[in-house]
Amino acid sequence: MSIAKTLTLASLAAVAAVAVVASSALAATTAPPTDPSVLVFDQPLSGEQVNVSYAYLPRDGYIVIYGADTAGKPVGDPLGSATAKAGSHVNVKVKLDKPPTAGSKMWVSLYEDKDGKPGFVKGPDTAVSKAISMRPSTTSRPNRKWERPTGDRRPPPRRRSI
Repeated sequence: MSIAKTLTLASLAAVAAVAVVASSALAATTAPPTDPSVLVFDQPLSGEQVNVSYAYLPRDGYIVIYGADTAGKPVGDPLGSATAKAGSHVNVKVKLDKPPTAGSKMWVSLYEDKDGKPGFVKGPDTAVSKAISMRPSTTSRPNRKWERPTGDRRPPPRRRSI
């Protein structure tokens, strides 16, 4: 085999290797689509808002709060909503139209903005997924300054000075 043929074969192999590495790198940096998700913990009431710890929306939309029945299923009209751009969101404060009572159960749903108009409107704006596994969150309101949200009425431990 001549030197020219050997160099040509080596060049072709190098180009093929670069193409394979480049396509692998592109595949590694292109993340697969992520499903919508939301995370809310039981929480004491803080004014007329609910804190959503984390939410991911694949497209622009809304984080919507509903009341829940004793079985934990959403009921009635939305109690409040917050606009959210596509992507991840942490510690989103959702303002409620009226304060819930202590012990109320809430349900959080994610909606895609389908009508392009500002503000959530159930109907044109649609739920992003019916397959999201959710559980209701429960609110609590301490009755006294030292009462814990769990209903424990013991005063908090005293600090000791050294």
